[in-house]
Amino acid sequence: MKTKLLGMLTIMLGVFLCAGVAAASDADVLQPAGTITYNENLDVNGTIYTDSISIGQYGVGGVTCFNGSIVNVGEGVAVTIADPDGLRVDAGIYRSEIGGDRPVLFWDDITAGKDDTNNLGSEDVRWKKLFVKDADFTGAVDFTNATVTGLDPVAMTDADTLDGIDSTGFAAKAHNHDSRYYTEDESNSRFLNVAGDTMTGTLNLNGTTVSNGVIVAQNYITANNNINQNTSYGGAMKAMVYCASNGTLQRSWDTSTLYSATCTRTGTGRYTVDFNFAVDNRYIQITPVSAMTSQTFTQFLFAGALTDTIYVGTFDETGADSDSGFMITVY
Repeated sequence: MKTKLLGMLTIMLGVFLCAGVAAASDADVLQPAGTITYNENLDVNGTIYTDSISIGQYGVGGVTCFNGSIVNVGEGVAVTIADPDGLRVDAGIYRSEIGGDRPVLFWDDITAGKDDTNNLGSEDVRWKKLFVKDADFTGAVDFTNATVTGLDPVAMTDADTLDGIDSTGFAAKAHNHDSRYYTEDESNSRFLNVAGDTMTGTLNLNGTTVSNGVIVAQNYITANNNINQNTSYGGAMKAMVYCASNGTLQRSWDTSTLYSATCTRTGTGRYTVDFNFAVDNRYIQITPVSAMTSQTFTQFLFAGALTDTIYVGTFDETGADSDSGFMITVY
């Protein structure tokens, strides 16, 4: 009670002092003789108009609560808040209304308070678009969920166009080029070409080796088609013929598939077989085809200068000429 009474007396004394000075001034202007110091709460129901206001002390600070908005009262008049101790905003900063079309303007650089500490946005609340002229990144840039457009992959892979600097301006990256890595020439000399190549060493296929044109199989060789061999070499069958007793060629096969054998009956028990390739330097086997109740014998001879042809004769068990079918195998 004493405090409030002292406050009222102080105000009244200030008013009396101001009234003495006001006699020489305008009626609407209050000019006190000195500084008014007031230590109690002051409730003002109207609006306070002042050229400037200072709250708190430099180096000490103070707390100012604005439950409304800080706005300018005229067009082009900036609201300036000079606070060397820092400005704390608990809610947010906007101009006209939240989400309006009048963005907050910054006329100076914006610098983080601490180096490598604060973020611009977060994983949950992100900026929609970021428009910048230049960017300098010293850490990792994560494009995991991003769609990158407008980049020229050719320019990115060409060191001569990287930031306008020639490739010679970049230091070579340290690299351990040990025996696990091959140059193009080394690869060509070590590995087979899928389009066709020539081996100078031995090819080992699960126990089967191929070296200098020789195949050595540890088990057996299975062919899903005909086995062909040049007729000038030996080791494999070169031709097979089945000729009927009337001289009709039942079937034939030759290793190169280039020749077609013919069979002709020239008389009783007499046949001429032409293989259309030289057989006079081959091994030939003839097997007669006859009924189980009778025996048939065959003989043949090379046709002299006709190296492709052999003469075949067939006989019954009495030695008489007798027609009979036969099979010929040429090695």
